[in-house]
Amino acid sequence: MSEGTVDQSTEFGLPLDGSVTADAIEEALSASWRQLRSAQGDAQPVARASVLSLIVCVVDPSAKDRVLQAIQHLSRQHPSRTIILLPDLRASDTNVKVWFATGVSGSGDQERAVFGEQVVIAARGSAISYLPSLTDQLMLTDLPSFLWWVGDLSSSRAMLFERLTSLADRLVTDSSDFGLLGPSMDQLYRLARRRHQPCAPSDLNWARLTPWRELVAQFFDSPSLRPHLYHLDDVEIEYSVPGGAGPAQGWLLLSWLAHQLGWRLDETSTIQPGSASRDRLRRADGGMVRVAPRAVRGSGLDGLVRVSLGAGRVARFLAVREDDNGHVLTEADVPGAPTLRRIARYESPDLSSLLADEMMLFQRDHVYEATLRVAVDLSDGIRVSQR
Repeated sequence: MSEGTVDQSTEFGLPLDGSVTADAIEEALSASWRQLRSAQGDAQPVARASVLSLIVCVVDPSAKDRVLQAIQHLSRQHPSRTIILLPDLRASDTNVKVWFATGVSGSGDQERAVFGEQVVIAARGSAISYLPSLTDQLMLTDLPSFLWWVGDLSSSRAMLFERLTSLADRLVTDSSDFGLLGPSMDQLYRLARRRHQPCAPSDLNWARLTPWRELVAQFFDSPSLRPHLYHLDDVEIEYSVPGGAGPAQGWLLLSWLAHQLGWRLDETSTIQPGSASRDRLRRADGGMVRVAPRAVRGSGLDGLVRVSLGAGRVARFLAVREDDNGHVLTEADVPGAPTLRRIARYESPDLSSLLADEMMLFQRDHVYEATLRVAVDLSDGIRVSQR
């Protein structure tokens, strides 16, 4: 490997001098800990603690700042060894640079503050091939390991993706970053089925959908309304553009409904988010379901905006986000009863909160993986584009 060049930048921490090896990085971290303990003295004991290994591969350079900010907040809840990889596939030269940092993740008034550590590795050109093996050597043994892949899933990064997912117990992605939803979700579903070196996939957009899935399910909590669930025949899902979250959320919510209710793609129809036409799914009882996932502009919101479910001309269930982005209006309109309206709180968690929740999940999300399978089936080879 090439040698790390001394860089005076402190954006990522202290630069590593000399050859870039796992041993050199470990020694640099140890020296930093010794200096930190010496500076703290006896006033506040330093507890070097890690509950997991977090690998962050940033293949989208524009995301660097928000990633660093999210990790800073995340370390306060989940002290860890964080390894941030910055691969530059477009560079013509070959170079590796490393920065390292140790720091407090507890508040200053705690009796014992907890400290974590961070390693940033920037690789250019063919040096990217060293990243998986170097990461493997730096990971903490006998602790859960997470890979946060920041950016699109594309064929140009397939080898790096495969090698890094072989190191992690869980993968965190954000389908807002995917250029082509169908192929990207197919790649995640193939990962979910991988039984050698298993790595369970997850999606921050799936987590953002939690309040929507709860609202839809709550429509049918009442025994008097539940029969309408199995006679749904009209689904409208509206999402905002521009913004990357909406199309993926619309596709996931539709796939979740199809999974839960046993809907399948009708052989005579195809579905493509953003299409103005109404496409069709077939219910388990043979009935047809018209579906219309479509983009709307000018809402000022990101993600899903409106979900409408109809059961013939008998019942209609509606959920619409309010302009304040903090509430959702829900309506249930069925014959023989007054229209039921209520305002539900709607929370849009920030990136660090979403990540913190993901770090608490160590088991596979079987509902999400089943939804992925349906999403792949519905795409049926169609190039589903978010842009």
